[in-house]
Amino acid sequence: MTTNREFLGALFPGVIPWVCHFPDDPKQGRWAGAPLLDGADVEWPHDNTYFSIMSVRDPKAGRADVNFNALHVVMIDDVGTKVTRDKLPNIPPTWELRTSRKEDGTLNSQYGYALGVPCTDQPRAKRLIDHLTACGYSDKGAGGVNRYARLPVGSNTKGGKEQPHELFSFNPSIRYSIEQLEQAFGVNVSSGVPRDKFLRVMKANTGTGYKDPDEAGITIKERIARLRELPKVSAASKSRLISEAVLNDLRSGGAFYRTPLELYYFDNNEARLLTIGSVELRAMINDRFDINGSEHDWTFLLEELQTEALVRGTETAVHRFTHFAGGVHYLYAGANHVFRTDADGTREVLNGTDGVLFLNPDMQPVKLPANRATRRALMRVLRVPRFMGAKNLRPTEERKLYAIWCLSLLFGTLLPTRALLLLYGPKGSGKSSALRAVLQAVQGSESDVINLNRDKEDDYVAAVTNSHLLVLDNVDGFIKWLPNQLAVAATGGSAAMRVLYKTNELVKFPIKCFVGMTSREPQSFTRDDVADRLLVLSVDRRLTFIPEAEMKAEIERLRPEIWAEMLGLIHRMVLALQTHKPERTAHRLADFASFALVAGPVIGIGRERVRSLLEGMDAEKVEFALEHDNLCQALIKWMSAQGPMKTKEWIDTGTLYKELADAWGGDDCPVANSVSLGKKLPKRKADFASYVVIEGPEPGESNKKLWRITPGPMLKLVAGDNDAEF
Repeated sequence: MTTNREFLGALFPGVIPWVCHFPDDPKQGRWAGAPLLDGADVEWPHDNTYFSIMSVRDPKAGRADVNFNALHVVMIDDVGTKVTRDKLPNIPPTWELRTSRKEDGTLNSQYGYALGVPCTDQPRAKRLIDHLTACGYSDKGAGGVNRYARLPVGSNTKGGKEQPHELFSFNPSIRYSIEQLEQAFGVNVSSGVPRDKFLRVMKANTGTGYKDPDEAGITIKERIARLRELPKVSAASKSRLISEAVLNDLRSGGAFYRTPLELYYFDNNEARLLTIGSVELRAMINDRFDINGSEHDWTFLLEELQTEALVRGTETAVHRFTHFAGGVHYLYAGANHVFRTDADGTREVLNGTDGVLFLNPDMQPVKLPANRATRRALMRVLRVPRFMGAKNLRPTEERKLYAIWCLSLLFGTLLPTRALLLLYGPKGSGKSSALRAVLQAVQGSESDVINLNRDKEDDYVAAVTNSHLLVLDNVDGFIKWLPNQLAVAATGGSAAMRVLYKTNELVKFPIKCFVGMTSREPQSFTRDDVADRLLVLSVDRRLTFIPEAEMKAEIERLRPEIWAEMLGLIHRMVLALQTHKPERTAHRLADFASFALVAGPVIGIGRERVRSLLEGMDAEKVEFALEHDNLCQALIKWMSAQGPMKTKEWIDTGTLYKELADAWGGDDCPVANSVSLGKKLPKRKADFASYVVIEGPEPGESNKKLWRITPGPMLKLVAGDNDAEF
């Protein structure tokens, strides 16, 4: 007697099969099953026992179609009752398993045909199995490559009566190729639509007026219409046939792709990348195949599309705006248009050229003007903000750094870490208008800045992972989660997001987004790892105000000229990068500084002048961080209240905390208590040194409890009548 383990070992050599068993009536059965591991019991003589005709890729991922590894056997069900033996092709089965006996004595059997080489082509395997189902060789509801067949040791308990299985014959040496089985059962390999025997069955049942759904010369819409009209075919079988016809058409005219978080179809005819499940894809399917998103056929088809992309799709990168590699720059212009720039110049190509794929639904298409313009249109965008200047940067220097940052938006590939732009100034200074103008020049007039919802961090994560440029408007006050997220965005880190079609597995999704921000009361940027990566530019209140609608209309009108100028800059950058490779610098914003040294001369700023700008940028970051660091400002307030003589005295931590709280204003003191103050002061000595000199315990020391706080070189103490101020 052949055991279940021996049987499975012969059919699945070196592969873990998937098995299932339960004592109940199969109509009430538990079909989940599990992989058959070494040493596990698989002999269940009193249970309904089954094995899946396919093997799985990941034993932990279940028996779903998406986990398909290979088809190992083909099974014909209900031979002797629903399927007569003379209907079967004249080839011997690998095994015959008698599963039940009718009251009239008729035997019901399963015939199995083992594959000599397992079929790893899932569409082909599915085509064969669906053909058998459609032709009545199996239950109409039991199709698919993951279906179950019965095991030799087990019982059929249908109707509450236990009938032991009987392995009538088993010869594992009898094996067939997938081609032999397709030919034997009449599968039309070229089209994927069941044909030979299927058509004979249909014509026998319907007469000569039957319309062949695979007739040459008909459109895909006509073929689908005929498949819908097939008589005596279940709705599920029709959906399978329709899905296969659609998939074949899509395969012939495009390709499927996947990333860790999304599935895509690329349409070769339109050079367009579509996200599977998107409104755009639904519209294309409806237009091309007459399958409406509200129909059952669409639901079935969507699962097939997802499976196709997830299992057989090519893993790729999808870009949103630009890509630069191998000395070639690609700029996405919306729809299916891309500008390709190399040393020889710029030409317009289709999306997908050189295998570079773009998708950005927010990008409004742009056409270049007949005559290439000068830099006047681009300067209109760059001159929107009125820079105020700071201690270490003049207004003209801030504008130059702003121009370099805007140019960096076109070369994100060169910037693994990216400068966080902060426009800082009073109400009416045009901060929002400035960055809105950049957004609209790049993506079109419908793009706009966004306001953060303090309570919805997930909204920010969704935006930053799906944008090339994200502008956060009015980032005022302290937002608890924002410093962590900004640090991730600046350093080229990753956001943790759910794996596609899984609920319990996270994937690290790299953030490649530029972030610009505006603020009047910045309190979320003083943390060291955030402040170090800021490009802080101060803006002043505008002397005249332009209505937003007027500004929007002007940017929309000038956008073709702006893009023409951008492409000119890109070409000069491509040439410059051939001779001036990005160099290492000592600046904390190392990638931005390296880019600036190449980009500066391209826009008319000498390299030595760029170095001076970068030094001013670094100094200004320190000034900004200390100016908005509440603890530093509290110490300055305390010194001002105490006077020059008092600050030279040593003071214990408890007393210092009480006086700091009084000087600051009580409840919102930057430190919660004296213990917290004692831990923070040693750590901030170096940070505060230019403004506040802290003498006292070093980090980790506990034997010293006294402090002396005196003005740093950037502060000058001025004596008054009874008070002192800086």
